[in-house]
Amino acid sequence: MSSRILWLLAALLCLAACAPASAPTQSATAVTISLRFEPDPPTVGEGLVVIGLQTAAGAAIDNARLTVEGNMAHAGMMPVSREITTGENGEYRTTFDWSMGGEWVLTVRAELSSGETVSEDFNVSVGAISSESVINQRTPEATPEATMQMQGG
Repeated sequence: MSSRILWLLAALLCLAACAPASAPTQSATAVTISLRFEPDPPTVGEGLVVIGLQTAAGAAIDNARLTVEGNMAHAGMMPVSREITTGENGEYRTTFDWSMGGEWVLTVRAELSSGETVSEDFNVSVGAISSESVINQRTPEATPEATMQMQGG
């Protein structure tokens, strides 16, 4: 009988040792995290990410510390990370360097002033061509005058 107890204790110790490290504390307060981009939609190059933090009742959450990490959906790219420690009226802003067009996963972690942590992943599609690219510049309308000037007339 004692060998069964020892075996059971050993199994319980192994299970405890294999348990994952403690995860961030989830907020007891319902928090909504929202994202906005400038330019919208985001394109390759530097842009602005605006993160909104609100309670379920819609009250702005200030005095939070945010970490924003962007990872490409495919392997092989270095993540892009930013920390934000100041915000106003529940709005936190940071520049973000979208190094490549394609599908990204943006993870926002917010440590609230209470010590609670909330986190959310967002799928973001980043355009491969910057909004400032000559490809996106509008060409003059083809008017009879413009056509004649191009033909040398």
